[in-house]
Amino acid sequence: PILLTAMEHSVQDAMPGSMTNTGFFLSGGTDTGAVVALAARSVKTPVKTFTIGYEGTGAGYEDYNEFHYARLIAEHYGTEHHEFHISPDSLKSALPRIIAGLKQPSGDAINTFLVSGTLPGEIDTVLTGTGGDEIFIGSHWFRQQARLMETSAKWQKLPGFMRSLVLGTTSVLPGALGYRFKRLNELGNGVQAQYRHFKFMFSGHDTNTLFTADFRDQLSSRYSPESIVDMYDDPILNYDPVNQMENLLFKHEVSNLQLRDVDAMSIVHGMEARSPLVDRRILDVLCRVSGEGKAPGLQLRHLMFKTLGELLLEKTKTRPKMSFIVPMDLWARRDLKPMITQLLSPEVVARRGIFNPEVIQKISHDYFVSGRERHPFKVWNLALLELWCRFHVDVKTGSAIPDRVEDLL
Repeated sequence: PILLTAMEHSVQDAMPGSMTNTGFFLSGGTDTGAVVALAARSVKTPVKTFTIGYEGTGAGYEDYNEFHYARLIAEHYGTEHHEFHISPDSLKSALPRIIAGLKQPSGDAINTFLVSGTLPGEIDTVLTGTGGDEIFIGSHWFRQQARLMETSAKWQKLPGFMRSLVLGTTSVLPGALGYRFKRLNELGNGVQAQYRHFKFMFSGHDTNTLFTADFRDQLSSRYSPESIVDMYDDPILNYDPVNQMENLLFKHEVSNLQLRDVDAMSIVHGMEARSPLVDRRILDVLCRVSGEGKAPGLQLRHLMFKTLGELLLEKTKTRPKMSFIVPMDLWARRDLKPMITQLLSPEVVARRGIFNPEVIQKISHDYFVSGRERHPFKVWNLALLELWCRFHVDVKTGSAIPDRVEDLL
């Protein structure tokens, strides 16, 4: 009851007096569905919900679109529902405003900008489900963490001389086997190492070769992957592994990335985004609950489901987990490939002076040609950083926002 009361009050307080000017992002998932459910039962008029899906050249977009589940939620709670399709051309048209609105470079902001851009002009406040995955133990990272801990424990049980022998031969082991043994050994260093493994696209080893010598000399030790995580961890709290991972996810990713980007991208459209699931009243309750209490046997979202009960639509509880991300793998390999490869060309990379052109070319080749690199956001984030530098570093402060992304190329 305490958690339910906190959730009810946080959603009610996030809604302004006039529902005419208020919208709700509805992805079709549990977090946005919970916010809509709590709002719908506290007001007399239908709430306005907004969902985006994706389209573009070729097939595969059905794996990213959640229209079906969003419609089920909208119908169940009687919302005034709106749907929009986003194409790679929509993204290209929006990129200049996205870049201009980002005070720090980020590849994570585009989905919020795109969905915000679909809202009608009278909407000046929008409620989101940001942070729910992390604070309610709803992310697949927690299950992966448990598997890593189990595997790492088996590795650590081997006699020290055997581990040393294996690690001493990693340079001659075939394929990625040597890399996996080294990573397995690193993961024995605890939750911080596991977090870096999950959330950092480039490892500490990568950054040694990724940056040019001149740029690396300008970085202090504070900017290594290890020290960045250390800034957000608090060993004094003595959390269990699940709560320690939750703490890192909330402090580092939710607070420092997601909320920042949601705020920046909604402001570009002249509206305020509010995220009631990360209200302090909710966090105060959750901070007192053990990891096992939040997710017994790693039943994701157990505490949210138990708290909201029948208020949540049953089909949204049992549906496959999806993340609210753009279909970058499809767009990067198809419609956005010419722009990305141009921004990552050796000449462009060398002129910027941050990254080693040879390393960037290998990343690009491994993604676009050989297939050894499967992470589309590596090439996308590198390309977006170059665009961000062109607007925020290369031009004078206060310059007009270009009409087309081609003007930045």
